[in-house]
Amino acid sequence: MTGELIASVLSGGWRQQPPPLELSGEQLDEISELLLGSRAGALAWWKVQHSNLRDTVTARKLEGAFRVYAIEKVVHQQTLQKIFRLLRNENIEPILYKGWSASQFYPEAALRPYLDFDLIVPVNQYKRVTELIASNGIRNFDLEHYELNRFDSRSYDELLDRSELINLGDIQIRVPCVEDHLRLLCIHLLKHGGSGPLWLCDIAAVVESISGEFDWNRFLGNRIRQANWVAYTIELAHRILGAQIDHTPVPSMAKKIPLWMERSIIKDWSTPRRILHIHDTLMIESLKSGAFFSALRLRWPNPIEAAVIYNGSFSRLTTPAHQFRLCASQAIKFAAKLRQN
Repeated sequence: MTGELIASVLSGGWRQQPPPLELSGEQLDEISELLLGSRAGALAWWKVQHSNLRDTVTARKLEGAFRVYAIEKVVHQQTLQKIFRLLRNENIEPILYKGWSASQFYPEAALRPYLDFDLIVPVNQYKRVTELIASNGIRNFDLEHYELNRFDSRSYDELLDRSELINLGDIQIRVPCVEDHLRLLCIHLLKHGGSGPLWLCDIAAVVESISGEFDWNRFLGNRIRQANWVAYTIELAHRILGAQIDHTPVPSMAKKIPLWMERSIIKDWSTPRRILHIHDTLMIESLKSGAFFSALRLRWPNPIEAAVIYNGSFSRLTTPAHQFRLCASQAIKFAAKLRQN
């Protein structure tokens, strides 16, 4: 399966010395477009450059992605510095997570590209922050984070209290403490059904950086269901990408993880519509072409995503009900669009 090949080439790719590549040239060719489209091409290059495939056409494409991301990194860092200066001049202290924050766990920042800046600010400052940043010509920022606002109970003040500062040139960027950051990364990945390979690599990279001072109680939180969610996510990083987790309590916590969760992620990584996050609007045209049911099958809700949206457990018995419920909700929205057309 294509998803298994993607997992193989990315396995251990976040390490300074990644493991040997175990793919043939034909297999690498098969997944190259999905790697590039999901912005995991540079991370694949980190392993491919040490293999006998480093001089192939596909390898040069992956290396090209790495070079492009290295240039993007400089531009994004300048924008990030500008955002923090703008907000601090207004006495607003943002917290940055994912993206640049996640890249700090990789040996080279260009291995972890990103498109926008995920900022955590006080809810009552959303409008002011949006106006301030947008008025300065910056559009690639996001203040809405369901993994925090809907699926977690930690407030901005709680995150700020434990946050850390990382130097970026002549400015310091505030990021969540590693326990909060890892938890948010886990819930974010689950919310999207595990469809982003780089997101699971982020989790693997953070987990392997954990020291003995890591506060597991803070990471797991006081909600049993969410504690299982995040523990299962780390177990998935181990099973799919080979993340080293023996230094964590996860192996004993995730013994009951359903096998279908791993299969679901691998399946999504094999599907361009999911791995590339393509949200097309062609369902109406599919009605005319007679391909409606085929299109509906391709859009059947991801079981992990459905369970998280309805705050459920990852149970073989209850998850299908969450999928039906989400499908019905999406169908209602589609019907409304259909009437408009």
